[in-house]
Amino acid sequence: MKYINYLILLCIFSSISACGKSESTQDKLFETQRDALDKAKQVGQKVDQQMQDLRQNVEKQSGN
Repeated sequence: MKYINYLILLCIFSSISACGKSESTQDKLFETQRDALDKAKQVGQKVDQQMQDLRQNVEKQSGN
């Protein structure tokens, strides 16, 4: 009888500790996609800046 009580307590503590705060699976699921999107935005900004610099250089050389 004493072992059954310990077994019940062990099951209760195990289930309580399993309910602790953890990162949700949905956050993990889309993390790589969010990272790829952030990198793509950074690349897009860099390309836009280079394009603007190129236009300014062309305008300087053409005398406009």
